[in-house]
Amino acid sequence: MPSWQSKYPEAASFLERFKPYQGAYRQKQGPVDGQLAFTGEASENWIHIESRLTPALIQKAIQEKARVSFFNRHSSSLLGIDIDDHNSDTFSEPSTRMLKTYSQVVDALGFPSVVFRSPRGMHC
Repeated sequence: MPSWQSKYPEAASFLERFKPYQGAYRQKQGPVDGQLAFTGEASENWIHIESRLTPALIQKAIQEKARVSFFNRHSSSLLGIDIDDHNSDTFSEPSTRMLKTYSQVVDALGFPSVVFRSPRGMHC
């Protein structure tokens, strides 16, 4: 196992599961304020970065210390939203925070075509 996988296990799991294009990404600039990353204007405070999407940056995003979006290798017509609650040890029912976030997604983008459960939340 490469040393980065033991250092960033959640990022390793993310990379294995989603297999994003790692040659570029978009990142929200400024403080991570707990608000949805896409509130306001679509391009507000987001910049395109032609650099490697690293396990360290992915780990920061998982820990809610950065807002990062990645490019899908397989389709340019998909948008996936991952709504998680990392403040809970177990997930049995959506938390109030997750339901509020889901409502913000629906308000901003409309109802998703599919929603399914993930280990700590939901994917739309």
